[in-house]
Amino acid sequence: MSGAEVVGRARRWWAAFLLNGFLPPSGYAYVGAWRAVIAVFVVAGLGAIGLTEWTLAYPPGVYAAGEAAIIPLAWTLVVVLGAHAAWLSRRSPRKQGSRLLHGLIYVGLAAALLGLSFVFRALWPHSVYSTASDSMSPSLITGEVVAVKGARALCGGATPALGDVIVLRRAKSPARYMRRVVAGPGQVVSLAAGRLSIDGLAVPAQPLGTAAHGSAGVATIYRETLPNGAAYLTYDLGPNGELDNLAPTKVPPGAWYVLGDNRDNAADSRLYGPVRARDICGVATRILFSKDKAHVGAKP
Repeated sequence: MSGAEVVGRARRWWAAFLLNGFLPPSGYAYVGAWRAVIAVFVVAGLGAIGLTEWTLAYPPGVYAAGEAAIIPLAWTLVVVLGAHAAWLSRRSPRKQGSRLLHGLIYVGLAAALLGLSFVFRALWPHSVYSTASDSMSPSLITGEVVAVKGARALCGGATPALGDVIVLRRAKSPARYMRRVVAGPGQVVSLAAGRLSIDGLAVPAQPLGTAAHGSAGVATIYRETLPNGAAYLTYDLGPNGELDNLAPTKVPPGAWYVLGDNRDNAADSRLYGPVRARDICGVATRILFSKDKAHVGAKP
C-alpha cells in the first residue's frame, strides 16, 4: 500500500456543534473530551442547586430580567456549549468504531442529563410554581412565580399553619392548585353572605376599598384576620355569590379547610371538601417574580 494509511473518520466541527447544542454533553463525547462531559454533569447539578437556592433567598434571583429572559439565556448557553465542542474538534484524533454504538452513547448522555434535571425538579425540597389563574387574587395574581417548601413529587409531608397558602393535589388530576388554609383538624367552618366564621366566631374582615375585577365588575377588598393572627386580603363580589353560604362543617382529623382569596372565583373546600394531609404538596413561602414589583419577596 503506497502512502500513509489513514485510519478512522475525521471529527466534523459542525457535528460537534450540533450535538453539544441539542444533545448536551454528547458533543464533548464526540470529540473525546470526557473530562468536559463529567464537568457538564457536575456543573449542571451544582448550578441548578445554587441558582435555585440563591433565587429563593434573594428574589427575584434568576427572574430579575423577567421570566421571558430565561429562554434567551438558555439558547445562549446552547450556542456557547456548541462553539466550545466545535473548537475542541480541531485537535481531536480521528474517530474509530461503530457509528451505531457511538450514536447510542450520545443519546444516552443527553438522556441522562435530561433525567438529572427531571429528578432535581421532582425531588428537590424547595420547588417553584407559577400561578395560572386569579383564584388567589389579590394575594397572588396570574403569572406570578412562587417559592414553595416541599418537593413536587413528595406530597404528604407538610403541616401547614392557619393562613398559609398551600399547594395541593386533587384526585385523578395531575394539576396542582394553590389555596389558603383557614381551618385545621377539629375546627368548624361556616359562611354566611360571604363572611367567614371559625368555631362559631366571625373572622374579622376589615373593608379596605374596591378594585376593578375584569368583566365581573368591582370587587370589595377585605383584610381577614384568622384566630392565630394571620392576616391576608380577599376579593368579594357581593353577598349573593353561589358559594357565599356554607352550613357549619367540622374539619376531620388529618385534614385542612382551604379557600381561595378570590372568594367568588375559586374552586376550593366549599366544592371538594377539606384537603387531606397526604394531598398537601408544600407551603408557599414567598413570591419570586411578579409584574407587580411590590409583590416580589412577599409571603402570599
